[in-house]
This record gives sequence, structure tokens and C-alpha cells, in this order.
Amino acid sequence: QGEFWLFFLVSAVYIYAMSGLGIFIATISKNLAQVMIVSILLIMPIILLSGAFTPKEAMPNWEQPIVYFSPLYYYINMGFDIILKGTGLNLIWENLLALFALGTVLFLFGISQFRKQFEN
Repeated sequence: QGEFWLFFLVSAVYIYAMSGLGIFIATISKNLAQVMIVSILLIMPIILLSGAFTPKEAMPNWEQPIVYFSPLYYYINMGFDIILKGTGLNLIWENLLALFALGTVLFLFGISQFRKQFEN
């Protein structure tokens, strides 16, 4: 029901956020085995805290604030809103901005780690 361009925009911002996470993982790892281990350690909580399997409201009180650090949480919420409800940008702009901010933090952190590798 929703607009294709809006879903494409949300997907692009999500890819931006996850690319930053990927750069961070690549810079803290020394070989492919470490990349795989760190990926599992970071991606599994992102998936489990996304709200896809358990809604945020059903999670324990101490776990609910951690959900906001998962880029997938924002992506799934906005995707459901766009595709199933036909929601427009006027209602999801806060989530889109939060995802972009989280992606920027992840991307900048990954780039700073990347630069540190070549300073030595």
C-alpha cells in the first residue's frame, strides 16, 4: 500500500547504518575468523532485539531501552508501516532520523577505527 520511493529511502538509510557496522567489524578484526565471530556476537543481538520475533513491549523492562540501539528495529517498524499501513514520511520521519543518526554514529566510529589502523 505504501510508496515505493519511501521504502527505497528507508532501505538506503538502513544499508548505510549496517555498512558502518560492517566497517567497524572489519577494522577491529585481524582475520576472517575474527570477522565471523564478531559478526555473530553483534548481529545476533541486533536480530533478537529488532522486534521481529518478540515485540518491544513483551521484552523485560531492562531490555526495552537496548532495542533503540538496533538499526533493524527501526527498519522493521518503518517497513511494516510503509508496506502494510501505507504510512507516509510525515509519520515515520522520527524513526528515519533516528536510524540515520545511529547509522552516522556507527559509520563515523568505523571510519575512526579504520584511520587508527594506518596511523601506526
